[in-house]
Amino acid sequence: MKITITGSLYSGKSTVARALSQVLNYELFSVGGVQRKLAIEHNMSITDYNKYMLEHHLDYEVDNRTKKIGIEQDY
Repeated sequence: MKITITGSLYSGKSTVARALSQVLNYELFSVGGVQRKLAIEHNMSITDYNKYMLEHHLDYEVDNRTKKIGIEQDY
């Protein structure tokens, strides 16, 4: 079973996810890690990549990569 936690920035998603993963003994997967990898692939800092994503409406880039990982990997 996979559990997805969403919310606004600084809403506590990571804190809840960490606690839940410990209680359920689940693997924790962070979309922030995906964003950092994409930033590296674009030869940008995470700050520059986030700004670039917002300015060019590229949220789908992170969404598509996350979806692909979710399908291919057994978390």
